[in-house]
Amino acid sequence: DGKRKVVVDKARLSSTLSLPKGRTLCARVIEGGILPHQSACEILPIALYCILSSPLPAAEGEDRLLRALTGLVLTVQPSVDPVILCSCLDMAVSVGNESDGEDVTKSKMANFTGSRSRMELLHSILSRGKAVCNEDESLSGTWWEKEKAFMALLQ
Repeated sequence: DGKRKVVVDKARLSSTLSLPKGRTLCARVIEGGILPHQSACEILPIALYCILSSPLPAAEGEDRLLRALTGLVLTVQPSVDPVILCSCLDMAVSVGNESDGEDVTKSKMANFTGSRSRMELLHSILSRGKAVCNEDESLSGTWWEKEKAFMALLQ
């Protein structure tokens, strides 16, 4: 059908985003449109996982990267694929469900709620995902289940 499949190397992206210069570079290529829109959308779930997995306070360059990702999610034309938005919720739920021997609710949820920029990205994913997934009948039920699982983590 002429479409190319974008494969994201999770380990490399994770190690890149663990460095201040890596976060800045990633934000710059998204903001400047250097990374094609579809490719930027494909890294979104893994980037979200890496960011939410890292402890607060936010590392240098994180806010810029979060603003770039939020802009990507909120872009209406071209829009982020609904399947990618579903994958983002999966990643957020998996971070929230990870246990590292501490009280999961306190440690992991603080990584979500302790940063305005992180919450803005999550809000944009939730609001945009609800809008685009409700238009697609095959995904509306799936989105509802994923959203319900995410909201359960916040309670």
